[in-house]
Amino acid sequence: RVRVTFMSIRKTVSAIAAVAAMAVVLVACAPQQHLSPDFGDAVRQNMAVHIIDPRPMPVDEAGSALDGRRAAGAVDRYQRGQIIEPERLTTSTIGGGN
Repeated sequence: RVRVTFMSIRKTVSAIAAVAAMAVVLVACAPQQHLSPDFGDAVRQNMAVHIIDPRPMPVDEAGSALDGRRAAGAVDRYQRGQIIEPERLTTSTIGGGN
């Protein structure tokens, strides 16, 4: 005569759950044959666009944008409230925009 207890049922259910979990993991590791060969190219392209160029800027280019007199003049105008409004830029002139 077989005696069924709560603990034996619990062990059986735990074993079944463990086998089911392993099956799910193994299925996830299976090769994905239905994906297109260029799957993920858009993600890689977007990552490349947003990554800063790791090469340092040459010294002659880095120094050309820095102008102490111009920066001091901008601070002075800001403190006097005489801010020069930047030129309005648009992305397109099609349609007669402002």
